[in-house]
Amino acid sequence: LADPEQFKDVEQKTAKKAAAVEKEKAAAKAAKDAAKMAAAAKAKKPSPGGPVIVVGAGPAGLAAARMVAHHGYKVIVLEARDRVGGRVYTDTSSLSVPVDMGASIITGTEADPMRRTGMPWRGVRADPSAVVAQQLGLALHKLGDKLPLYDGVTGDIVDEATDARVERARDALMDRARLRVDREGAEGVKAVSLAEVLADELQQQFGAAAADADDAEEGAE
Repeated sequence: LADPEQFKDVEQKTAKKAAAVEKEKAAAKAAKDAAKMAAAAKAKKPSPGGPVIVVGAGPAGLAAARMVAHHGYKVIVLEARDRVGGRVYTDTSSLSVPVDMGASIITGTEADPMRRTGMPWRGVRADPSAVVAQQLGLALHKLGDKLPLYDGVTGDIVDEATDARVERARDALMDRARLRVDREGAEGVKAVSLAEVLADELQQQFGAAAADADDAEEGAE
């Protein structure tokens, strides 16, 4: 007779194998049900009878247009400017060096699994813009911890004390603008641009000094 000890785990192995088979069946059924639901949803979704119009040729508009075109639909992109890119624009003609007039800084070029967020188990992912830049072969210049402030008249870097005062004034100005939105509500300020709110708060905070600065800037133009 065979030694009974060699069969002692047969029942356990058989149970594990049966569980694995059931798990595979359940996964296959779930995939089949998901495909059926997707097909049903696609059948219910009306197809555009004409071209899809996307308003704005900024990054979001261009991405939307590309996705719609990827699904086989004709796309027309409307843009008020004579260029694409929206707020992403580099001025290469005014100065001797290119100057970014809009978006120019990507925060978080690499994922940080240790940084905590509202969903602490996820960490922080890399900014998708950094991934796209790498895919396109675009060079990124890593910024240091400190960004120098330059004097608009002399072009020199301002001293640390002035830099600190400007930073405190900027933070206070942004806080005041945020408080105004909180105080008046989104409906109360929806017809006012952020620039107008900041200009008004700047006038209230610095008074005549802000007005003199504006006049001097207009005179220089």
